[in-house]
Amino acid sequence: MPKRMNDDARPRVTGRAIRNSMAARYLNEIWSEHDSGFVFAAAMHRERAQWKEVPFSVSRSWIDLSEIFDKFPSEEYNLYFCPNAFSEMKRRREYALPSSLAWCDIDGADPDKFVPPPSVLVETSPCRFQGVWKFVGKMPVERCEAVSRGLAYRHNGDRNGWSVTKLLRVPWTINHKPQYRRPPVKLLRFDQSRIMNWPRVSPSHQSAVIAANAADSAVNKEIGRQLETPPKPLISKYRRHLPPMARSLIMNPLTFYSDRSKAIFIIIAGLYAIDVPRDEIAHILFHTVYFRSKHGTSVGALTKEVDRVLAKLEARNG
Repeated sequence: MPKRMNDDARPRVTGRAIRNSMAARYLNEIWSEHDSGFVFAAAMHRERAQWKEVPFSVSRSWIDLSEIFDKFPSEEYNLYFCPNAFSEMKRRREYALPSSLAWCDIDGADPDKFVPPPSVLVETSPCRFQGVWKFVGKMPVERCEAVSRGLAYRHNGDRNGWSVTKLLRVPWTINHKPQYRRPPVKLLRFDQSRIMNWPRVSPSHQSAVIAANAADSAVNKEIGRQLETPPKPLISKYRRHLPPMARSLIMNPLTFYSDRSKAIFIIIAGLYAIDVPRDEIAHILFHTVYFRSKHGTSVGALTKEVDRVLAKLEARNG
């Protein structure tokens, strides 16, 4: 009779290990839709202004995600992923590859009323959802975005979450938004079958996608490359004159403001208050954790955010 293994010698499988294994399986299932390119996972610390994106090659049959789960445990970090693939190791729209997916922040809308229903349904916090749709055949990026936009507009989802660079929460992790009590992110549905027919796209949604992405023209690609230069000299130039809250949000990694939209407003308003030129405001904002975690490296989103806030400030001071 073989000897019984000592309990202390047995490999211990912890709850965290099981959750990480399930999360890794989920991400690999989503990313298996792609034949090539790079996909992205991301982590944001629950208290500090710390943001990290990690690219993975989809050329492997199974992507080892232990790097991100070990370095960024879900007990301390919000974990995200982008369902789409990119030709370069940058999550930017100009590098996005054709996809068989659509996606949507369903938020507080009723997911059962979406037509077609989402193939993948995730509850990110109590009664708030995100969805992914898996279709037969790949479509150009513009079509995928237009379908995603149409789903959100028709069924009262988040109207700002249709970009191909969109980040979604990872199931089997924790939502650390302060207004919640650290709820687990739950996978409610994962239908392996594919939806046969892509929804028809209305001309208005197609036109809106084309217009919104006009900032990704060749000219703005060059602007994007210029923005990659760290703004440390600019920050040093203005930091003594910045209002305290804006200075803290820009410079202090231990300060984390949970409302990203409000943090972006405070940063732009603080720089505007000391007469920083528009292009330098954009350069500084581009490198903040609040912008990166919300929009990635989208030059179009940067332009939209800066123009929106400056228009409000100028109208207020007019």
